[in-house]
Amino acid sequence: MSFVPIPAADLELTKVGPPDPVQPGDVGRYTFQFANRGPSNAPDVTIRDTLPAGLSFVGDTAGACTAAGQAVTCSLGPLDAGAAGELGVDVRVDPSLAGQTVRNAASIAAEPGDPNLVPAEVVPSSNSDAADLVVAPLPVTSPGPSQPAPSPPAGGQPRLIVEKSVRGFGARVGDELVWSVRVRNTGNNTPASGVVVTDTPGRGLAVLGASPSAGSCAGTAPVRCSLGDLAAGATADVELRTRATRKGSVVNAAQAASPTPSAAGAVLEARATATVRGADARLRKTSARARAGAGDRVTFTLTARSRARVTVSELRVCDRLPDGLAFVAAPGARYRAGQACWTLRLRAGQTRRLTLTARAAELARTRRIRNTAVLRGPTVATRSARAAVTVRGLAGPPARCGAAARCGRWGGAFD
Repeated sequence: MSFVPIPAADLELTKVGPPDPVQPGDVGRYTFQFANRGPSNAPDVTIRDTLPAGLSFVGDTAGACTAAGQAVTCSLGPLDAGAAGELGVDVRVDPSLAGQTVRNAASIAAEPGDPNLVPAEVVPSSNSDAADLVVAPLPVTSPGPSQPAPSPPAGGQPRLIVEKSVRGFGARVGDELVWSVRVRNTGNNTPASGVVVTDTPGRGLAVLGASPSAGSCAGTAPVRCSLGDLAAGATADVELRTRATRKGSVVNAAQAASPTPSAAGAVLEARATATVRGADARLRKTSARARAGAGDRVTFTLTARSRARVTVSELRVCDRLPDGLAFVAAPGARYRAGQACWTLRLRAGQTRRLTLTARAAELARTRRIRNTAVLRGPTVATRSARAAVTVRGLAGPPARCGAAARCGRWGGAFD
């Protein structure tokens, strides 16, 4: 038995370090930007990152990562050709790294989990990248020999930190994505008054509702949540529920503000990104007959079925007949550039059947002709389906369109 290798998927990974510098003891965020440049879809995509000593895993923006000691594994699921996304991984910096620059590399690869796959069937795709994390030196706590010790301040400044993550990684169009926003006041002694979080959903997200841990939220684009006062060391959370309305990368940003002046170095904005796959629509194609002679008509049935949770619009089902078959009729379709195309709108769970009639041309020899149709759209995963018919050959060369041959309605010779 022989196996045909699947074409490789070109996985690309870019790792971006936290903004310089990170304070000793604080949390810094690495940003992983990943993409599949094709030509194949990549199954079971995984990012692996072994953290250097002194860095410890805290969490990630997608809920996709786990840690075993210093080894961090982020399971992204399948990544279609042309898809891209972004993932944030938070690490805590041990004070022992003060004043140092830490270099850290990560890798991305397709790691199919199907034990039945043989090596020739595994998509060979991988990439790696590294980033630096700069740790600020520890502050000087003792005065110089000719400098009196400063008096401890009576108070301090609030230092707001915004963190954002998303649940629902790998969702399809129509699925729900839940975004979590956490605001922390890491300043000393001073509360932050009148804290407000403004969340701006990106293109491709429809807001379903927002739930704050304190206060109230209003609006949809953007969502504005008044959280009240935030004591030193306290946190407040907002959970934002959205529905994905388009495929590809969707971004959600949140900002925090307070009338109380915030200390320099505060992180007042955070973003999270999710990769949304196209809604699940299926296409099936069948032929009314398995064999045909020159001049016979063959009817193909194309069945488009939506398995999405929402109505999907702007669907196009296109069929380009191969040599040996000529169009006769395709009710409801528009014919352009050698193919017939239908534009569809499918409700959740709806099925549409389309018919196409072709005529078999004269062929010099018997040939099995495969005919492929494609379903695509801005909100669905591209699907294809094909059916075959065997056309019996005749003596002599096949006829061609011209003065001596009759032609089908949209071209292609037949008797």
